[in-house]
Amino acid sequence: MQSSLLWLLGGCILAAAGAYRLGFGRDSGWLAARAKAGFIFMVSVLIPCLVVVLGMQATAKSRLMQYGIVPHPAAGESVGVATGLGRAPAWVFRVKAAACSPADFYVEDAMRSGWQMSVAGEDVVLKKNDRKMWIGVQNSWGTVYLSYVLMAAAETQTSARIAPVSF
Repeated sequence: MQSSLLWLLGGCILAAAGAYRLGFGRDSGWLAARAKAGFIFMVSVLIPCLVVVLGMQATAKSRLMQYGIVPHPAAGESVGVATGLGRAPAWVFRVKAAACSPADFYVEDAMRSGWQMSVAGEDVVLKKNDRKMWIGVQNSWGTVYLSYVLMAAAETQTSARIAPVSF
C-alpha cells in the first residue's frame, strides 16, 4: 500500500472528526453548514475511495500471481490505481532495490509458469495463448517503477512499445 495514501486517509479521518464536531456540535450558521457539508463529503466520498484504492493496492501482487507471474522481488508497494483490474490490467510497483532487471529474473520458467519470454531492449514480453504481458522499468523523478501490462495479442500488434507511465 502506498504510504502517502495511508497518511492522506489518516488526515481525512481527523479532518472529518473535526468537521463533525464543528458542524454538529454548534448552533446553525455558515461555518457549521460548511463543516457539515465537508463532513458528509469526506465520509461518503473521499474516505471510501481511499479505502477502496488501498484495498486494491494491498491485493495487487496476488492478482498478478493469478496470471501465473511471480512478482519481481524488487517490486515494493503498489502505486496508484494500476492494481490489475479490468480488460487490460496493469500493475505499477515502486522498486525497492537500486538495480532491477526483469530479464534476469524471468529467465527461469518457474517465475512465469508457461509464459514464453522474449526480450525487447530492457523490457520483457511474455506470451501465452492469445495474451501478452509487457514488463518494464521506468525511472521518473529519481524513483524507479516496475510496470506489468497484460494485453490481448491483437492489441500489441499495433504498438511495439508502451509509453512509460510518469507520476
